[in-house]
Parts: sequence; C-alpha cells; structure tokens
Amino acid sequence: SDTRNSPSVELIRILISAGLIVIVYDPFVNRDFGAKRADSLDTVLTACEVIVVGVGHGQVIEELRTKDLSQKVIVDPCNVVPDLREL
Repeated sequence: SDTRNSPSVELIRILISAGLIVIVYDPFVNRDFGAKRADSLDTVLTACEVIVVGVGHGQVIEELRTKDLSQKVIVDPCNVVPDLREL
C-alpha cells in the first residue's frame, strides 16, 4: 500500500496527461491517482487493449496467468512476467 516514489504513479500521470484513458487495478492500493479504478482484473481486461504490469504482486500475476491474454498487448517494463507476453 506504500506508493511513495512509485514509478507506476508517475507513469499513470504521464499517460493521463497524454490524453489516454487509464484504468488501474491494484488490490493493495486504494488510490486511483487520477485514473479510473477497476474493482477486478476482469474489468480491466474487458475494457483495455494494453495491459501495463507495473508491480509484480503475486496475487495479480497468478490471476493474470489464468486469463486469455492473446488479444492484449502486455507491457512489462520491469520484466516481472516475461512468460505472459508469449500466451
């Protein structure tokens, strides 16, 4: 829940300032940082074409591994889940 100095927060702000619609999902953080907040990973996957994996929370990563991501662009700047790009 500690987002101090989080590069994900800065990325959210940059994307929003570029005019993009940003939806965030993090079951451990209750803030949205100016983005729309999703209540589930399924909501994000339904609404988004590009998924940015900003943090490697085990719970979220394991849930992602159970989803069909074949039609999604996966951006993983920290190389947290390189195997997801191949699904």
